[in-house]
Amino acid sequence: MNLRILGVWILAISACSASDLGGECATDEDCPSGGFCLYEASRDTTFCSSDCTSDLECDPTEFCGGVVTEPNASDRNPERTLCRPIVRECGEQEFCNDLDDDCDGRIDEDCIIQDCQFENVCAPFSCIPLEGEAFPSCQPRASEGRAFFGPCTEGADCPNGICNTGFCAPLCAAASSNPDALCPQAREFEVAPGQSEILPLVCANQVLEGERAPHDACQVPCVNDGDCFFGTRCLWRTVGRSETLHESVCAQPAPDLGPLGASCPNNFAEGDATCGSGLCFGQVCTRFCEGSGDDCSDVGDDFVCQSRELVYSDASGVLRFLVPGVCVARS
Repeated sequence: MNLRILGVWILAISACSASDLGGECATDEDCPSGGFCLYEASRDTTFCSSDCTSDLECDPTEFCGGVVTEPNASDRNPERTLCRPIVRECGEQEFCNDLDDDCDGRIDEDCIIQDCQFENVCAPFSCIPLEGEAFPSCQPRASEGRAFFGPCTEGADCPNGICNTGFCAPLCAAASSNPDALCPQAREFEVAPGQSEILPLVCANQVLEGERAPHDACQVPCVNDGDCFFGTRCLWRTVGRSETLHESVCAQPAPDLGPLGASCPNNFAEGDATCGSGLCFGQVCTRFCEGSGDDCSDVGDDFVCQSRELVYSDASGVLRFLVPGVCVARS
């Protein structure tokens, strides 16, 4: 058997068979293109991994740090760096996360559900905002074998069961001082068949259909709908659950919030929260636009695109946003 040795981990590829190993894969062919089927001796299971040069190329539940050596006289570069699952230190409590948190040789015995704000704390589970719950919690993945940041058409395509941004977006926590809680600065996305772009990411509030626990997720910033892909729109969202800090991000509006043209109370955070677009201006749910020539008839018959200053304030002070265009009622 061809063995790869990584610290105290013993990893095997291809020579594994479905009859003698359980887990995510049996051979390399069971993994996405370019992936490897590796065996984790500490838990007697297999998982798919891949070459990487930085953490940005790995799933949020993994880091790029598994240096693997394959003794091979014909291989000019026998050392390869792979995406490796995150392993936490031993603790006093056992959480329901498929890990041996207290290092007693047993997994998930007498475990407790762990609340979470971001994805990486739950490896190899996912941080999922369930309906009817006050906080997201670490739960078994809704879709095994699927990776974050890949395109999706429905929740079943994603590890956390959420497809609201056009790609599988992990939960994040912008206000956290923990670097693992933040989004990667950028990722490569397939924005059209055969066309990829490296796009930045921000951690912003994600608004979904139904009563899901409030949460933030990694999303692509935008200026208008033309910047978005996968059928998403450019929506105005709070960042890091802040009352004043906002960002335009590509996502799908929640269908249970006010549509464009619906009445809303005011242009403050509580007014924005009633609109699917995330923007309440002039007591109307509206959207951003691209200049005086932009057609705003989807907001109202007498609406035009004009530059406006958005003002938000709280106990910490006043924050002003000068935006190139907002669909407003003709004065």
